Amino acid sequence: MDKTQVIETHAPDMDIKIKKLRRFNLVMGFLHFVQGLFMIIVTLIIDTPGETYPIYSNYLTF
Repeated sequence: MDKTQVIETHAPDMDIKIKKLRRFNLVMGFLHFVQGLFMIIVTLIIDTPGETYPIYSNYLTF
C-alpha cells in the first residue's frame, strides 16, 4: 500500500475529530465567557466593603 493511500484513508477520520474538537472548544469558550460575565456581575452587585478577606501567599525560598 502506498503512503498516499494510507493518508487519504485516514483523512476523513481526522476531519471528523477536528470538527468535534472545534465544536467542543467553542462550547467551552462560550461557557468560560458566561462564567466570567457572571463573576463580574456578582462582583459589581455585591458591594459589602465590611466583608473583605485577607489573601495569603506562601512560596518556597531556596
